[in-house]
Amino acid sequence: MAYKTEEQLQREIEEMHRELDREFVAKVDGVPITKGELGEVFDLVQTSDDWKAPIDCKIMLGTENQKDLVRKAVEFFTGTRANFELIEPMLKLYRVTAVGYRNGPCN
Repeated sequence: MAYKTEEQLQREIEEMHRELDREFVAKVDGVPITKGELGEVFDLVQTSDDWKAPIDCKIMLGTENQKDLVRKAVEFFTGTRANFELIEPMLKLYRVTAVGYRNGPCN
């Protein structure tokens, strides 16, 4: 029986993650969204050093579609609801908060 090296196992894990990132996991306005796309959006609002932490950030969201993407990403990765507070209408700057994965029902 041939054993795999740590490097081979790491490459296989990375490939599995790439495959998962290509999976469709949600729809926004009828458009399928992949896990990878939601992950990119979630990266914009999560606490950089602890993705399970509560979310409290400021972000410019120019369209309702962008808000929907953030809403879906927070829901997908934390199992909690994103709250939006418009703090600067001219810039379409929102404060986005959520209890986060650690404090939500999924933990």
